[in-house]
Amino acid sequence: MPELVSEFKLNRLYNESVKTTTDQSYGVVPVYIKDDKVTVLVVKQISHRGDRFWNFPKGHKEPGENNEAAALRELQEETGLSGVKLNLDQPININYQFVDVDRLVKKTVTYYVGHASNQDTKITEPREVAELRWCSPSEAMTLLTHDNSKRLLKKVLQTLPTSSPLPTHS
Repeated sequence: MPELVSEFKLNRLYNESVKTTTDQSYGVVPVYIKDDKVTVLVVKQISHRGDRFWNFPKGHKEPGENNEAAALRELQEETGLSGVKLNLDQPININYQFVDVDRLVKKTVTYYVGHASNQDTKITEPREVAELRWCSPSEAMTLLTHDNSKRLLKKVLQTLPTSSPLPTHS
């Protein structure tokens, strides 16, 4: 997994004039609601370096794609999930920085809440995805590797008409 950047390391990188690039991805936080019970799909991703971490499906746009189409395609490619309706009214942007080899990457991921009509998933990219799991919001909070993913899930739950409460200690 790319290294998250401490403030000290960021200052050092700026001072050393390391190349800085920007990156934009699009993703979906898939939710399934039945009988007022909310479940969330999380993905155990495999980075290009072989690190494994829990997150939500995301990826880059292909030429000619709009943001929503890219998010849905990435969802389908990583999870096999279809029949998902995106909430286009409330996209959520997550911004973070990391060091990849010798460059600082400033990344923005635009996520959409995706209301799934089913829970039929299948790992279709085994070199990128190690595991898929539908779980309660509380379990997802425990599984998610990065704090920004946990903050994202909290924001998503606030947009839902019904929601499983999260423990106050998360």
